[in-house]
Amino acid sequence: MAKVPIRRRIVTGALFAALAGALSFVVEATGPWQVAYFYATLFVLLTLGEQGSIQGRMTYLVNHASDHDRPAMVATNSTTGWIVGIGVAALLAMAGQFQDIRLPLVILIGTNIAAALYVSLMLDADTDQGLRRAIRPAAAAAAASITGQNSLSMADGSGRLHEPRSFIPAPRRRPATRT
Repeated sequence: MAKVPIRRRIVTGALFAALAGALSFVVEATGPWQVAYFYATLFVLLTLGEQGSIQGRMTYLVNHASDHDRPAMVATNSTTGWIVGIGVAALLAMAGQFQDIRLPLVILIGTNIAAALYVSLMLDADTDQGLRRAIRPAAAAAAASITGQNSLSMADGSGRLHEPRSFIPAPRRRPATRT
């Protein structure tokens, strides 16, 4: 079995989903088509797109997470993905209900094309550069908060333990004044 690069899996999945959305837009714009195999093709494209994106994302996480962090990172990623997906689907359903059904299709097509461009330009999973440096500390902190572990036990990839970073600056102490 040939090894498919992670980037190609994610980009191809996003483009398949965009193509399925574009074909759905054509059907909506021209009226319902009475071709059963056409709809089957749409579902196959959509399923291939979804599976390509999911498998690419999971492969990326499995390849780049330490053995200790891997289960929590995969679980966090899956849970977050489904929660965000359900929220976006609900918002797009309301937009389609109140405006026009083609509006969510255009948004989904644009989102999938933007995702394919973003991954193809930014994610360098094969050389372990790029986004990993930015994502790893945040993912480790999220995994620590979900599993209830102290973040001091999480390694930052270098084998060193790190202190949790706070976005709230510590209060400054005033120097003692002599009177």
